[in-house]
Amino acid sequence: MKYTIVEESDLKFVGFRVFSKEGNYAVDIPKTVVTLAKRIDEIQNKKNGSVQCGLFVPDLEDEEADEKSGYYVAVEVEKVESVPEGMVSLSIPKQNYAVSSYTGPVENLMDVYENYNEQLLNDGLVRIPKSWHIEKYGEESTFFDEIKRTHTINGSQPIEVKLCVPV
Repeated sequence: MKYTIVEESDLKFVGFRVFSKEGNYAVDIPKTVVTLAKRIDEIQNKKNGSVQCGLFVPDLEDEEADEKSGYYVAVEVEKVESVPEGMVSLSIPKQNYAVSSYTGPVENLMDVYENYNEQLLNDGLVRIPKSWHIEKYGEESTFFDEIKRTHTINGSQPIEVKLCVPV
């Protein structure tokens, strides 16, 4: 898997936090994607149009869980001036990321992450598991169109996503 190292300055996002105590993210995330798509015009200062991002921290300690747990569905903004009702803002400090693209079935994404993390380790890079990981779904991606239509995630459905892993 090819990747580049990118230094991102402070990133800001506005969107929704998805927190599923039952771990039913396969249902809750698509609902949130649909909600964000319907309300995206309420968000001010969007940086990349309607490019939706998924944000998560995979390895948390209990004391960090309140602030960082769950999965965020959001759009990047230049600055946060106001946050629409029911939404949240999220700021991510300056960070280096190994950035790669993946196109394929969504059901393979966990295996892709596992292989990607192993490759980074073999290349001498250390993934920072307690930092924000970012998935960027481009405007050309049909992944969200299908979610908006069906309100579900079909495991065999192809996705096009940039995987940004902190290193």
